Amino acid sequence: MEASIFLADGVEECEALLVVDLCRRAGIEIQTVAVNDRSGEAARTIHSSHKVSIICDTHLDDYQTAGEKILVVPGGLPGVNNLKANQKLSEILKAQGASAGRLAAVCAGPTVLGNLGLLDGKRATVFPGFDDGLGAAKYEDVPTVVDGQVITGRALGAGIEFALQIVTALRDKETAAKVAKQIVYPAIG
Repeated sequence: MEASIFLADGVEECEALLVVDLCRRAGIEIQTVAVNDRSGEAARTIHSSHKVSIICDTHLDDYQTAGEKILVVPGGLPGVNNLKANQKLSEILKAQGASAGRLAAVCAGPTVLGNLGLLDGKRATVFPGFDDGLGAAKYEDVPTVVDGQVITGRALGAGIEFALQIVTALRDKETAAKVAKQIVYPAIG
C-alpha cells in the first residue's frame, strides 16, 4: 500500500471517500482502515457522522504497516475524538512522523496530529474554531497547507483540493491535473 486512511465511527464520509476516490483515480494504492472496538465482520464497518455505513478494507487490529508513503486522518465528529482515543493509532501516526513519512489530515483531523505534537513548528489549517488543537503549529486560514511532509485541509469544502494535494505529493502535478480534469475540477496551483 502507498497510503492508508483511518476511519472511526462519526467520520465525515465525504472527506474520507474523496481522498480514496481521487487517489485510486491516480493509480495510488490506498486502503481504508476501520478504527473501533468491534470484532468479527462488523469490525470493518464504520458508521459516518451522517449515518452512512462504510465497509473498510481492513481493521486496525489487522493493520500491518507496509511503509506507506502517507497516512491520512479525515475529519468529522465524533470520528476525530474516536481516532484521538485510540492508542494504537496514535503510535502508528507518531512512528510515521518520526520516520519523516508523510501525514495528511482534513477538517478537525489536524487536531489528531496536533495532539501528538506532529504539527509543532509547521504551518497548518483546520476547521474554523479548532485551531487551538493544532499544538505549536502556525494556523493559516486557507483551504489547504502543505508544509514539508504534512498536508492539512480546512474542511469538506476543501476536500477535493486536499485530495489533489495528496495526489501531487505521491505522484506529481501532472497526474493531479489529469485527475482534476476527469472530475471537471480546476487544477490546483
